[in-house]
Amino acid sequence: MKMKNMNRVNNSIKHRLMKINTLILSLIAILMIISCEKLVEVDQPDIIEQDQVFQDKNSTRLSLIGIYGLMAELVEPLFLAGEVRADLVVANKSADPYIKEYSNNSFSSSNPYNSPKPFYAIINNINDFINEFEGKLANQEMDTADFIAYKSELVAMRVWTQYQIAKIFGTCKYYTHVLNSNDSSEMINYSYEDTSLIRVLINDLTYSDTNVFTPKSEEIVWQIVRFSDYYVNALMGELYIDLGEYDNAVNKFKEIDRFGDLNNRAFNRFKISERYDVGWEWYVNYFLDEWETSKLVNHVLFMIAFDNRYNQTNELWNWTLSLNYQVAPSEWYIEKFEEHAYPLSGETDWRVLSIENWFSDFRSPYAITKYQENDRPLIMSRTGRVSLLKIWCYAQLEDTRNAFRELDKIRARVAFLEIDQDDMPSDPGEALIWLEDIVMDELAYETGFEGQRWFDLMRAANRRNDPSYLANRVAQKYPEDSRERIRQKLLDKSNWYIPVFE
Repeated sequence: MKMKNMNRVNNSIKHRLMKINTLILSLIAILMIISCEKLVEVDQPDIIEQDQVFQDKNSTRLSLIGIYGLMAELVEPLFLAGEVRADLVVANKSADPYIKEYSNNSFSSSNPYNSPKPFYAIINNINDFINEFEGKLANQEMDTADFIAYKSELVAMRVWTQYQIAKIFGTCKYYTHVLNSNDSSEMINYSYEDTSLIRVLINDLTYSDTNVFTPKSEEIVWQIVRFSDYYVNALMGELYIDLGEYDNAVNKFKEIDRFGDLNNRAFNRFKISERYDVGWEWYVNYFLDEWETSKLVNHVLFMIAFDNRYNQTNELWNWTLSLNYQVAPSEWYIEKFEEHAYPLSGETDWRVLSIENWFSDFRSPYAITKYQENDRPLIMSRTGRVSLLKIWCYAQLEDTRNAFRELDKIRARVAFLEIDQDDMPSDPGEALIWLEDIVMDELAYETGFEGQRWFDLMRAANRRNDPSYLANRVAQKYPEDSRERIRQKLLDKSNWYIPVFE
């Protein structure tokens, strides 16, 4: 009986995903953005001026989905900034010149991926929607509970977008209102290096965090293609890590588990299973076989979705696996991962299959295999990453018992060895570095090529107050004749951010 019910759930999920992707495709056309000279001057969407919009919950949800459609335009810039710049990815000789710029950490004003305008377009749309909803609430055309739910989702989306801008470009123009022509009032230019931005974003996100806006009755697939209570906690946790408030970060990550227990009947939702077969089944079905949304719902907190049946293509497939094959795993990472994955004991870390040697006739024999279908989503957060960030926090708090417990879960589900705690140095400072290095390696094995690596390296370097950590890690992927030049460049933290050419 349980198996029949699960099959019905899976079929329902597939059907719902098809409907969602149809809506996203239709809304992308409606929400086309025309960029102006200044970064934040982006035309507003026409849909909020139409009489039929926001008249009921269905039309309102359709309009909100349009903003998620705009997020699909961010996948390539996010991958370039988060992976191609970092230590795990190199550009092949056949790569587009603009991709090579990112791989070489050198940028030109003509590079189309350098602009933050697509990010600010999303912020402008969000501010416009909130303004519209506030008007409807004041005119008693919208229920208070609905307003709170919509605004909670929109505020979380805005915080996420502002956070991405700050991490990628080093600065973020912060504003939370609809801009008029030449309007710069209440616009603050924050630096990512300034913790005041993180505090402002946490303060804004508290609105979303204190309102439960993900209905218990909602179909689970909705909860991974849009912002939910669960992803708000994950985002809040990362912000607290950047602020150095590790207790608060751990508490937010733990709330995800509690939400999974209280709000969902799905088996093992938001949990890292210690069972090898459960972890292996999910990993193989998602990254190697034909993926199904039903395989993701228990693990993913948010993803940017595509569906090739509706002409939606994730260009990362083309970059990593097609005949254009423009980026590949770096040689040092291939060697390190294979050395790690196949120890003398005979155990195997099956995550090594993310860099399979399938294309021996190509210039580079190895390929990134996490985007084998041209509509694979870009996963922004999943339980594996949340657990590893939790371990990072435990390390800072000197809570080694919980750190090792979480580490062993991560490794056990891919049938790999536990960490030998006897290897940990006795000196507290050295022990912290040792644990951090393990977490950074595990993040590479677990979440490599998912758009986060550069920012994880930045976080570790900033925590240690040591720019050479990032510089040395990234420089090792370059040929010897350019390695030192790149290292010297990245010792200057101003070069960690994409320059903005206005």
